[in-house]
Amino acid sequence: MYNNISRTQGFQSRQVVAHHEIDMKYIHNLTHTQTIGWLVGICSLAMAAVSMQLGPVLAQEFSSGYQSEAPVSAGMAVSIASEQNSTVEPTNRENLDNVLGVAVNGSSSLFAVTSRESDVQVVTQGVTDMLVSDRNGAIQEGDYITASSVNGIGMRADDNHNKIIARARGDFAEADTRTIQTEGEDSRSLSVARIPVVIQIGGNPEAAARDSVLPNFVQGAANTVAGQPVAPGRIIIALLVVAGGLVGAMVLLYGAVSNTIISIGRNPLSNKSIYAGLFRMVIIALIIILLSQGLGYAIITV
Repeated sequence: MYNNISRTQGFQSRQVVAHHEIDMKYIHNLTHTQTIGWLVGICSLAMAAVSMQLGPVLAQEFSSGYQSEAPVSAGMAVSIASEQNSTVEPTNRENLDNVLGVAVNGSSSLFAVTSRESDVQVVTQGVTDMLVSDRNGAIQEGDYITASSVNGIGMRADDNHNKIIARARGDFAEADTRTIQTEGEDSRSLSVARIPVVIQIGGNPEAAARDSVLPNFVQGAANTVAGQPVAPGRIIIALLVVAGGLVGAMVLLYGAVSNTIISIGRNPLSNKSIYAGLFRMVIIALIIILLSQGLGYAIITV
């Protein structure tokens, strides 16, 4: 009788050890799969974080002092006028390539760098007020702003303008306007207003979308989702982030499912702990997919 009990206890002990070894193998295999999946997911999320433009998001107004030989009023767009980069002049179509930012009152800037010779403060990043006209139509929030034929006064940019100065954060219709008369052969009356903008000097996304190398349905879908023209580079980065998240999630799920099948086949009695591990991997995979899609959306909309 005692021999039978000893054999039974020995068998149960070996069974427990076998269960433990199988569980450890399952955890070991799952750990490798998790590591690969997490690496892919983290790489895609890091790519999204680097690609986000932090300047407009932080919206901190930063200005520097310059000299000017021409009259410059607060709200005018200004460009570099000298080789020493110390003198500015009102921006127009001819000097748009040298655009620097928007002139402001020194006291209104959150961060101001000045010198004794400075007589114009220029905002080079962040949010400020800018003088704009209805030369190319009334500006609405989200429109891009470029230089016009009127010195220092911006106007709405369309896909025919390759460079922009800022992006509107307010509507022209809601601002106080005044009328000016332009000079020259194309003389006309224009309404001018001061609206909040975020400085965003660079290529015009609308022009980039026009010349996009992406298939029309991809570019069109991105524009529809974002509610605005999206630069092809942003679309490519967003697609890479979303694809990276999907690949990371698939690696996690594949490893978890395959290890679950093998472990249950070897040890059906530990199915509860095995299924619990599988459930955790499914939740993690869903979180990675949602994060990558959210960041991809942010990349094309910010």
